[in-house]
Amino acid sequence: AIGVGCLAVVLGALWVSQLEIRPDDFCPEGMSYVPSGSFLMGSREKERYEKDGESPVRVVSIVEPFCMDKTEVTNAAFETFVEDTKYVSEAERIGWSFVLESQIGPETAFARSLQRAEWWLQVFGASWNHPFGPSSSTKDLLDHPVVHVSWNDAALFCQWMGKRL
Repeated sequence: AIGVGCLAVVLGALWVSQLEIRPDDFCPEGMSYVPSGSFLMGSREKERYEKDGESPVRVVSIVEPFCMDKTEVTNAAFETFVEDTKYVSEAERIGWSFVLESQIGPETAFARSLQRAEWWLQVFGASWNHPFGPSSSTKDLLDHPVVHVSWNDAALFCQWMGKRL
């Protein structure tokens, strides 16, 4: 079977060569076609975190077109994946994750911050279903994007969905 990204490359080449088909016709429902090309990435805004890669503004090139979900993965979708597969995320296994300082309350204990990115705090018990630490929950955040998901977690979620990173 051809992966979604491969399919977009093959069909994208056809689209470019005179066929009058909309690019999104190549992607499964809920996904958008991202063509090859270049764009500017970064921010010139005063409030930015340069150490997080938000600046400088730079040219980024996409070599091969691909399909991408139109929305972020929600807590509800990741919860369904976890319930269906009994998956335990890497943050749950190691017992902590980094939380943005502005997202934690004064009662939340943290161990340390990242060097040169002091606004990211190591919070024990933070994971996808406890986004701000052990006393938090996704109960009222089911339509919000899932957080504290590693590349490995995301790859397995995508595989479960029949997609890929």
